[in-house]
Amino acid sequence: MSGELEGKVFRNKAGSLFSFLCILFLLFIFSGISFEARDLPWPRFVVVSIVCPAGLAVVVWMILKCVFLSSMRLRSGFIEVHGFVYRHHIPVHRVQHVWGDGPLEVRCIDGRSYVCLGMSGSLVADMFGNRAHQRAAAQINQYVRRHRRGMRRAGMAGVEREFRPNGILVLTVFTAGSAIFWLFGYIAPQV
Repeated sequence: MSGELEGKVFRNKAGSLFSFLCILFLLFIFSGISFEARDLPWPRFVVVSIVCPAGLAVVVWMILKCVFLSSMRLRSGFIEVHGFVYRHHIPVHRVQHVWGDGPLEVRCIDGRSYVCLGMSGSLVADMFGNRAHQRAAAQINQYVRRHRRGMRRAGMAGVEREFRPNGILVLTVFTAGSAIFWLFGYIAPQV
């Protein structure tokens, strides 16, 4: 099953850039909090080693899961919808239609619909007519029409759901944040 659409990923590129800028801003804010930790009413170790890294890890995880890691991918006769915590593998023969007016939505023949949070639409996209979502819906519908018959003959099962919390991402951000905030909380104020 080859084609120019095989392996294509649909993601909110503007939202991904904005989320990166938000993460940099939050890193700046939490670094400032850890730098001024000695003036806070809590023990400095708690603020620098636990509160700031945990806060940054949770917020970065939510931003990345909502915007950057949330996408739709066309792969081997399936549409993968990467949501906030779950990834859905939808065989193309189960897809009724894909809509791009507003959120990018995959509707199945059993009546269920699947939307990834990163492609859920925005006020700016609504003002400009959701062109990116409509282009993505047209390409996914083309992929579905091209691969539907082959997948039906192969007798593929229904929609599969896989739990994907990305806990390693949280641990990585917490560990890196601990090192950065330790630097700002203990070493930088002494210089």
